Amino acid sequence: MVLVTQQKKYLLMARGSSHISYFKHFADASQLDVHVIKVNAIPFLPSHIPSLKLANNVNVERLLIPHLAKKECKHPKLAKSFLWNTYKKLSRFFIKCDIAKCAALIDKPAVSE
Repeated sequence: MVLVTQQKKYLLMARGSSHISYFKHFADASQLDVHVIKVNAIPFLPSHIPSLKLANNVNVERLLIPHLAKKECKHPKLAKSFLWNTYKKLSRFFIKCDIAKCAALIDKPAVSE
């Protein structure tokens, strides 16, 4: 009798290079089947549009608080200019696109090798 176990596959996604580096080191050091993806390196495709609905379920404002606080400290003139509201709207849009890309990647059926 041969016992065949199905190995789980893991997908680690991040936007920042520091997280990607950490995830890659983890993947290399582990015996797990780990795939690392840098989300903002993937272009937004028309196939991701249906996943944008899922971004509405995420509190994007909460995700942006630390990012905007850091930008405000680093670029105080920008934060006080008329461009600040435009920057915040663009940041919201790009985060929603990244959420849609992640959701589309997770929802994508696994390809058998």
